[in-house]
Amino acid sequence: MLVRPRTASHPGAALLLVMTLVLAGLFAAVPARAAESSDSLPFTITNDSGLSSDTSVYVIARDQATGTQGWVDATGTWHAFDFPTSIPAGTPPPAAPDTSFAGPGDGESMTVYLGPGLVGGRLYVTFGAPLYLALTTDGLVEPAGWLPGDPNHGVMYDWVEFARDGSRLFINTTMVDMFSVPLSVKVANADGSTETQGKMVAGGRDQVFADLASDPVTAGLVQNNPDGTPLRAVAPSHGIYQELTSETYFDDYIADAWSYYASNDLTVDTALGAFVGRVSDGTLVFRDTAGATVGSFAAPTTVDVYACHGALQPSDQPNQTAALAIGARICAAFNRGTLSTATVPGSDTQSTSDADTFYPEGGTSNLYSAAMHRSQVNGKAYGFAYDDVADFSPSINSAEPTSAELTIGSVVSSTAGTTTEPTTDETTEPATEQATEPAEPAAEPTTETAPVATDGASPVAAPTTEPAEAAATATPEATEASVKAGTPTAPRAEPTYMHRIRTIWRSMR
Repeated sequence: MLVRPRTASHPGAALLLVMTLVLAGLFAAVPARAAESSDSLPFTITNDSGLSSDTSVYVIARDQATGTQGWVDATGTWHAFDFPTSIPAGTPPPAAPDTSFAGPGDGESMTVYLGPGLVGGRLYVTFGAPLYLALTTDGLVEPAGWLPGDPNHGVMYDWVEFARDGSRLFINTTMVDMFSVPLSVKVANADGSTETQGKMVAGGRDQVFADLASDPVTAGLVQNNPDGTPLRAVAPSHGIYQELTSETYFDDYIADAWSYYASNDLTVDTALGAFVGRVSDGTLVFRDTAGATVGSFAAPTTVDVYACHGALQPSDQPNQTAALAIGARICAAFNRGTLSTATVPGSDTQSTSDADTFYPEGGTSNLYSAAMHRSQVNGKAYGFAYDDVADFSPSINSAEPTSAELTIGSVVSSTAGTTTEPTTDETTEPATEQATEPAEPAAEPTTETAPVATDGASPVAAPTTEPAEAAATATPEATEASVKAGTPTAPRAEPTYMHRIRTIWRSMR
């Protein structure tokens, strides 16, 4: 079994200052923020799931002014979490208060309000059972249902991510960690225009699970309810640690690409400029137009490619911002299968925006991500962390939103003619032992590091951690992206695990 080493983060002085204040309790007295007001954004949730189960909604977000993590209730009022200052050794972290409110029934809608300055946000929708959240001294432990030992493993849930930078709105659907429930988002703008992302084709949920189940590379990523109906698909960046997919899947492609680029140039275009790379002594070295080295990349592993971290987000580079932008594009190219080898021509200039070349039949690519993109009406999905490269993520960035909508799509099986009702046989209490747990790496609570635009300069469209788990050095552009996500920008040696969700059983170690 692949065991990913624990990765220490290096948040930098700004983030350390914020965390110090949190741990000192200086944010503990942050008052609740007012409910619906003239600058609050009406957010309508429509349930077209076809499920009779009760729904619950959770809105988790940070206050942009203080960085304090909290939740929004059904009236639109934001409340700060009261985190413990200490937890006795060997005991699980305390459960978070029930922050949910009743969602709409099937065929119904409801409207909530999102105030300005709510950032690093997630809106969860669950069916038939509540989510279990916990509080640590460092932040909120959010659900990681893809793990068998997580209290939310048997719960049907999914989420979208959002941020309101002042009055702006950034929102996206996501499959970076998992997929369970079809969700789409729509934003209306002050100029009368609208934008929709995340809308699935008819029968899209069935199609995703059928596509994954039909290929031995991805078949193990499907997790079922006790009755055999599909519950969720686990992203390979997580599934690889549970031996649900091969830990060497990309290895031959990586070796072949490294061999090819030892005698051929790889050009990577970014908003910071174009950089040219060659492999020398096993390291892919990129230089600028003056010949100066900007970044060097060791050959990544399969998990580095799936998770877009490790060797693809190296630390201590001569031009750290450029190196991270280059790494994002290399990661996207591997996942989409567009890098050249000696036997398979691809593109020697990255990124490429020709979607017809992505996920080539018979080639090596991220088949999970391919299935997610095929299920979307417009072909856009967050199938891996840097799927925003070349604008293929389902993100909306509105400067003047007037309203927003979330639609829960059909969970009715078109093949069986039945609904996939969630089951609640599994406990939602925290696990107290972890002897049988897979060697999933420990991760930090969701303290939401800012995303950095994958070009190192342009505004980030996705509001939370997906586009870049590793924040770049503090350039003005990176700082702009950081503000959108609500936390200070700081250099990181390597990203912590996706969304830094620590499971209960890991936090007890």
